Amino acid sequence: MTVNSFIEIYTTLIGWSFYNSAWTILLGTGIAFLPFIFMLIETFTKTQTSMEANAGSAASVRIMEIKLVFALTAIVLTAQPVMTLVPHQIEYEHPACGGNTARTGDTNTTLDASLGAGQPGIFGGNSTIRVPVWWYGLLQLTSGMNHTLMSSFPCVPDIRAYDQAVRSISIQDRDLRREYDRFANECWIPALTEYNRLNQSGESSAGRRHAIQQRLDQHGQMDPQWMGSRVFRELPGFYNSFRAQRPVPGYAFDANRDNEYARAHEPNYGRPTCLEWWEGTNGAPAGGGLQARLLDELGWNESRSAWRQLREDSGWSSWAGNRLRSFFTGNQDAVAEHALKVLVDRGPPRIATNYGDFWAADQASQLSPGSFIASDGASQVLGGAFMLVAGASAGADLVGFHMDMWIVRAAADMVQALILLAFYGLLPFVLVFSSYSWSAVFTATIAIFTVKFWSVLWMLAWWLDQNLWAALFPDPSLLFGPGSEGLERRLLSAIISALYIGLPILFSIVIAWSGMKGADSFATFNRSVTGGVRSAGSAGGKAGVRAGGAAATKGMSARR
Repeated sequence: MTVNSFIEIYTTLIGWSFYNSAWTILLGTGIAFLPFIFMLIETFTKTQTSMEANAGSAASVRIMEIKLVFALTAIVLTAQPVMTLVPHQIEYEHPACGGNTARTGDTNTTLDASLGAGQPGIFGGNSTIRVPVWWYGLLQLTSGMNHTLMSSFPCVPDIRAYDQAVRSISIQDRDLRREYDRFANECWIPALTEYNRLNQSGESSAGRRHAIQQRLDQHGQMDPQWMGSRVFRELPGFYNSFRAQRPVPGYAFDANRDNEYARAHEPNYGRPTCLEWWEGTNGAPAGGGLQARLLDELGWNESRSAWRQLREDSGWSSWAGNRLRSFFTGNQDAVAEHALKVLVDRGPPRIATNYGDFWAADQASQLSPGSFIASDGASQVLGGAFMLVAGASAGADLVGFHMDMWIVRAAADMVQALILLAFYGLLPFVLVFSSYSWSAVFTATIAIFTVKFWSVLWMLAWWLDQNLWAALFPDPSLLFGPGSEGLERRLLSAIISALYIGLPILFSIVIAWSGMKGADSFATFNRSVTGGVRSAGSAGGKAGVRAGGAAATKGMSARR
């Protein structure tokens, strides 16, 4: 039996375990037998008040026989647990792209620890879970049909999942975060200031302008707008000229470079140039330069990280998958640089208020927000600082809307699983309080089928989402970068959110209307059967009265 999510593996077991407990209680207390008493009283009173006594008694017997047959059939097929639900036979597998099959206790999620121990049985018991024949067949039917329909969709990469995983990455190491902010203030902003000054003043030579333009043509016009800029790293006068304003922990002291200190006051660490600081040369710590440590923070070499999967996943056969694979398995230096750009875009550096003294000797001071003012190029630096703040504010709404879309998608499976759990667990009460009505059985059957079918509709919305995303962002280098947060991205998220919510609602309304028609048809059939018996009994009673009256009249005439 296949289910549609990891959590549904456990909610299915818990729901049917609750069903077993509730049905056992209803049987033990005798509540499960009360509908038969109500059937007897209702049938007797209706027939006796609408017919002659003798005919009413005969009709009551026949109607009770019919009702008992329907009720007992409902109990045998839909109420009494018979079929054993084996936990390890409930499995989940992504239907479009395959993958490992997840089973109870082996989903590789935190659900295994919280819900998997002690199963089967509700609340960690060891009782056997059984399911009535009707509902067991329904589960098998819906599972097989849903899995077949969902497997018919071609395999496409889950671009939104990768996008969300990449965008959720941030610098968690506080020391690394402080060093990152420090590099931005002491290296990148001064280099950007010098770059803007040269462009505005026209002081640079023709050869220097040509070298800068050559880097811009090769790496993009926005290359200077991030701290790993190739222009600043490869051309003289930028990162090779600026140095850290205070010693950087982990970098060895170099007397030839750090000659501003007296021999008696040499610090424990040195002041590397910005190029050494970024690339990790000339006495860098064992972990490498800032670039290497940022990549480690991204999980660049971790097997379960999103970036590692993007580089190694080769199972995509779609147009979007081929483009993504060719990009992420291509030039690894370019891909690593792209990953760092995403990280920088997700967490802009904080701007220091005091350029020289914000980094205390004990390395424990925190940066405070504000605007850094240098002695040279103050207007450019202030402008850069305000651009960072404004950019972060402008993107907040887009990121928030994207998160709403992700929440809708992540919550869909959970909501479906919990609704099904409630249906399974409350079925005994529905059956008993409906007097084992087949109309109620059909209604519950349609409800469970409808909720289970939501997965197919969500699969359709998911598949459309991936293909529309690939169409809107054909260049993989823009897929996870700053350029993807625009109007197209917001519109796509709004459309897919509407599909995730609207398709199940529309389908449920249509099926509910059809189900009510079907239940009404069965109720009409049931009334016609019992009504026919009642009418026959009434007609038989009247015929008997007429025959008796005619016989009495004939006898009186003969005596005369």
